[in-house]
Amino acid sequence: MSLHPTVAAIVVAMLALSLLLVGYRTLRGPTGVDRVLGIDMLAYVAIGIIACVVLVTGHVVLVDVAAVLGLIAFIGTVAFARYGFGRGASS
Repeated sequence: MSLHPTVAAIVVAMLALSLLLVGYRTLRGPTGVDRVLGIDMLAYVAIGIIACVVLVTGHVVLVDVAAVLGLIAFIGTVAFARYGFGRGASS
């Protein structure tokens, strides 16, 4: 399966814009929860960019990279939820 280069460019541009917006929220988030969710969203947008690269180039080895990045982001979020909320991380 391949993705048309024009469509891929539009999708990557939209993902890059979302990276900027999420990065702003991560840096300026009023609470720790906003920052953790921003970092989590940055990882998922990066996974989207990797998926576009895989569809355009056909290098399926990058799917493993995206899967590992998703697992690390998920584990980090769960760890924050488990240990962060009880220790006043929301301030």
